[in-house]
Amino acid sequence: MDDPAQVFKLIKAGRLIDGRGGPPIEEGAVLVLGSKINAVGSAKDVLPPEGATVEVYDYPGKTVMPGLIDCYTHHNGFGDGRPGEDVAALPDEVITLHAARNARDSLFSGVTSIRDNGAKNMTMFRLREAVHHGIIQAPRMVLCGRHIAIVGGHMGYFGTEVTGPVEATAAVRQLIKEGADYIKISATGGSTRTSFPLLPAFALDDLKAMTEEAHKFGKLTATDCSSIQGTIDSLDAGVDMIVHCVFKDGDGTANFREEVAERIGAQGAYVNPTVHVARSRVWSFQQRKEAFGLSVQEQAEFDESLWELEVRWTHLARLIEMGVKDHYRLGFFLGPLQVGQHGLRDRVFGAGRDVSDERNRFRHQRCRQVFGHRFDHGFFGTRKGSRSHHCRWQPGRGHRRIVEYCRGVPGRAGGGPGARQRPGGHTAASARLSPRFLYRQCLGREALTSNCPVSRTHSPGRPFRPR
Repeated sequence: MDDPAQVFKLIKAGRLIDGRGGPPIEEGAVLVLGSKINAVGSAKDVLPPEGATVEVYDYPGKTVMPGLIDCYTHHNGFGDGRPGEDVAALPDEVITLHAARNARDSLFSGVTSIRDNGAKNMTMFRLREAVHHGIIQAPRMVLCGRHIAIVGGHMGYFGTEVTGPVEATAAVRQLIKEGADYIKISATGGSTRTSFPLLPAFALDDLKAMTEEAHKFGKLTATDCSSIQGTIDSLDAGVDMIVHCVFKDGDGTANFREEVAERIGAQGAYVNPTVHVARSRVWSFQQRKEAFGLSVQEQAEFDESLWELEVRWTHLARLIEMGVKDHYRLGFFLGPLQVGQHGLRDRVFGAGRDVSDERNRFRHQRCRQVFGHRFDHGFFGTRKGSRSHHCRWQPGRGHRRIVEYCRGVPGRAGGGPGARQRPGGHTAASARLSPRFLYRQCLGREALTSNCPVSRTHSPGRPFRPR
């Protein structure tokens, strides 16, 4: 009987995207030996050694491409919009089993690497152990374990609430002991009922203590920031990544402060804007309006959501113009749809975009930097020597548009287990594209405001009425 490690697998498809920036390869092939990719290219050029044992997988009319990378997930969530407090009230065993289902669904939707952004107790660590033992299949996982929050702070219900630098430092050490790949901190409030999204949570000394302790052990840090002051405090503490990065003052006024954006770029911090959460809320209102209509109160909330979304897009475009480094996520958050349901993928990806773009390679390189050195061997791609993770896409299901991200990133301020979002992926967001175009792309229809907010300061309560 042949040794499985010495059996070649030849994967052939009508189209191949290799993730290296070149045009798609018609009639492409990938040759795999064991768990490593041996060769990638045209089917006529990619051939196994003479006399070798080969298993052939032929997918005519389909596309083989690198596995997708989701840089922001909460795999503890149920995808039905329930608050995080309700998720946290469930037994850890139930949450772990549900996270396993989410992970499998995510894998079979084409995501081969995830970066989870907060889970209850040891649930995600236990899930990773199950994967290592071969009990279940799941994407590769970069985990933070639990958020570190103040008492009553954002996502503190998942297990780690601290007061002062001593407890904060101890929490970092405990998470590293349990196997955390990076440290996630709630620098402001968020969707948690007992938190205050517009106020900073930790004192600066607390943030510095956690960041320094994480860096001492070679771990990156990330902070949830739903206000400008949270971002400023995070930068003062030397945090590596700003999640949400909402430009709002303490009174709720949207205010893009260029000096803060410049500091982000100067310090080399990453930004995960998570605009998709705001966009998914708009989608939810749209569906409700089309199906049942909206009450006066719901219409007011819809108008507010539309305004909030365009402000976020505008701020994101300005960050990109200033050269701030960003990373993206595919779209599994904790919203009203289950993992792997990508029915709106064609609305999310701009129609007619070519995958043969250098930005494809740029975005994967950015993700490798964000994920850390553990994945430098090529976890995302079909290149020689890289891990073999591929996914197949049926023509007409968005595969021609799936790699051209135009430097876009989805999400919402104050995300977390209660955030109502829709899986679906990345949306074009380029410095060359106007905020109106970005907004039109996100809704998939001509629903524009009468005046696009491109000024520095915006009023969050201003009504947003589509034409």
